[in-house]
Amino acid sequence: MIHASVGNINVDLIFFVEGMPKEDESVEAKESYVGLGGAATNYAIGIRRLGFPSKLVAYVGKDAKSLGVIEALEKEGVDTSLIKVDNERQTGIVVVIVNRQKGSRTMIYARNANELLEVEENIEADHVHFSSVRPSIVKRIGKGTISYDPGGLSCLKPVDVLEALKKVDWAFFNEREARCLGYKNLDSMLGKTMSFFVIKMGSEGAMVITKKIKITAKYLGEVKVRDPTGAGDAFDASFNALFKEDGRLEKALTLAVTAGALKVERIGGSNMPYKQEILAKSKFTELRKEMEAKSSR
Repeated sequence: MIHASVGNINVDLIFFVEGMPKEDESVEAKESYVGLGGAATNYAIGIRRLGFPSKLVAYVGKDAKSLGVIEALEKEGVDTSLIKVDNERQTGIVVVIVNRQKGSRTMIYARNANELLEVEENIEADHVHFSSVRPSIVKRIGKGTISYDPGGLSCLKPVDVLEALKKVDWAFFNEREARCLGYKNLDSMLGKTMSFFVIKMGSEGAMVITKKIKITAKYLGEVKVRDPTGAGDAFDASFNALFKEDGRLEKALTLAVTAGALKVERIGGSNMPYKQEILAKSKFTELRKEMEAKSSR
């Protein structure tokens, strides 16, 4: 199965602090990290670490070579032939400040070359995943299945996101994003456009909702949160890869929840867990399946 992701490439600068600075105040970061980031990039690396071929559709800037962006992706085994270089702008940059005391994070980003992202041709892949891209980019671009994780755009541009969802086979949201879009709107698409949608609930796990059933999963093992950046991308990559592999929603959800739990223990947005690690820890993920009751949400 060949997987492609469409979205951003960033250089992540991550700082870990014990408390957020106030205005005109500085704090010392006890730990820091510099590496690749961007939802689609994290996803592409996650797919490779699961053992599947992975393509990335994105833009980088004129500084990409000096930063070693393409080389780092190729070292992971990601197909970079669909990445375009803009010689006027810089590669996207994200500064992430992780508050260790609260387990929260603050992000400052400069989209730079990511602003140029467009998809103008078909992509040869069994599955294409759109990661945190504007709704107008989402389209049928091949013969494979399509998924979309709109991220915060679900609340910023709900009408546009709902329109884009008509073009996909399944989609991913967190609880806040699903509320912004409206559960009734999402339910009405089931069986007509989307086959199912997935709601990620952080430490409470995740659920898959189809027209007839609801499946929930929660990781019950011990988790030491070090960096939540990229946990949702680890989830998406694991779910899509494993669902496309054998078509079982229960297995895909179990391993995706496990992958998300493992990712928060690793520093770096693109520092994805490997398949064998996920399989070994999946025994700690509890699964429940029930007939869907829409009034319960």
